[in-house]
Amino acid sequence: MENKKRTTDVLRWAARIFAIAACAAFTVWIFSNSLKSAEESSAQSGAVFGLFKKVWTALFPSSSLAGATQDELNAVHDGMRNLAHFGEFCILGGLAALSVFSLTPKPIWQTVAFAYGVVVAVLDETLQIFSNGRAFEWLDLLLDLGGVTVGVGVSAFVLWLFYRAHQKRKKEKENE
Repeated sequence: MENKKRTTDVLRWAARIFAIAACAAFTVWIFSNSLKSAEESSAQSGAVFGLFKKVWTALFPSSSLAGATQDELNAVHDGMRNLAHFGEFCILGGLAALSVFSLTPKPIWQTVAFAYGVVVAVLDETLQIFSNGRAFEWLDLLLDLGGVTVGVGVSAFVLWLFYRAHQKRKKEKENE
């Protein structure tokens, strides 16, 4: 029984370290993207958009994207950039939630994870002021905050589902 507890403790600490390291690494990645110049950022998102367009038109050759005008392509590209802001902060919200939850399962973990995401989002947009050709964008901040909210919310829901399943197994074991 002592070995099982020791193994469980080691696994818990390993999960904590992994969650915190993943959250920290993702935060660094977000900040590194913010420090790129407008030219570098546009080239990076342009390359991603180019790949997306190739794959999309290969899968759906008769789609309207294949024959789109430059203005239409720019609109799709802008939409993808907005989705990227939302998505990266959704991931950050999830990683922050798992990191904080791994340290304390008390109800405050959701607030702490959300606050972390808010701070990173504000810093992310603020850092862009210091990058050549970039600026603080309120729309990007709103997208970032929406992503954090969804990421923390989805994590809370998934953790609640795990908790319910654990409680059900525990109750079934007691009834045996």
